Amino acid sequence: SLVSVTLTDSPKMYFADLIGTDEVEVSASASARIAGGGRICVIGLGVKDKGTIYLKDNSNITAPTCGIYSNSTSSSGLIAQVSTRVVGELICSAGGVSGGSKGFTPAGQTDCPQTPDPLAERAVPAVSGCDFDGLIISGQTTSLSPGVYYNGLTIDGGSDVVLRPGVYVFKDGPLTVDGKTRFTGEYVGFYFTGANAKFKFGAETTIDLGAPKEGAMAGLLVFEDPATTEVRSYEVLSNDARNLLGTIYLPKGTLVVNGVNKVADQSAYTAIVAHRMEMTDGPNLYLNTNYSATDVPVPDGIAPIGRNIWIEK
Repeated sequence: SLVSVTLTDSPKMYFADLIGTDEVEVSASASARIAGGGRICVIGLGVKDKGTIYLKDNSNITAPTCGIYSNSTSSSGLIAQVSTRVVGELICSAGGVSGGSKGFTPAGQTDCPQTPDPLAERAVPAVSGCDFDGLIISGQTTSLSPGVYYNGLTIDGGSDVVLRPGVYVFKDGPLTVDGKTRFTGEYVGFYFTGANAKFKFGAETTIDLGAPKEGAMAGLLVFEDPATTEVRSYEVLSNDARNLLGTIYLPKGTLVVNGVNKVADQSAYTAIVAHRMEMTDGPNLYLNTNYSATDVPVPDGIAPIGRNIWIEK
């Protein structure tokens, strides 16, 4: 919210006789606005992109207890097309918002200061060796162990895969989960590095995942290698992805959320820090902040640390 203050005073004039007056009124005005520093649900990191956060086709973000920020200075840095809706504790764009006040609750604020990447100093997990090479699982009920999955991992054919706790590294290939497949894991983190390292959760899949509570990826469900030079899309197309507990960190990538159902509504908390986020086809992405309801820690800078104040004039 914006707070404006004007101070007026008539200070004593010690040399009034010399300038021919005995009183001069002096005033000063300033306006300040709260920005950032509270609970963070979404940061679109791209500083020039049109639609760093982009909703269309009946898509919704429901995040009434946390902030949604676009760092783009574009006049359309945050877009909510007709029939979409964004609900947040604070909605703030470094540039402009497109879609009108009916698409935003509260109204989107413009010309906000850019929100620093709270995870920019986060150390990447160690990667060495190759535990699995081009693994394909089809029509199986099985479990998987943490390790380095080289050349990607494909799961389909109605498989039921349970992930053991730990860090799963996808190097030089994608994680693809498709068909009527169940993909579940508690205290798991996914790190993507190298060429074509990304994920896709298909429309018919059931996805139920929670981030680690300790170790290199504590609080991080997804971590994209910040050193990547590729432009990648990480796709949540699932119509049954009700639990995505933790933080999704894609400093260079685009998170695509499609589908027609609720997403992440059963997560104690979900936070997204991505270069860009795009939603289509009607999903309702719930971004909760029930931090006390889980033992998965919230990364520094995502949970409240006080609010920043910026002086407008």
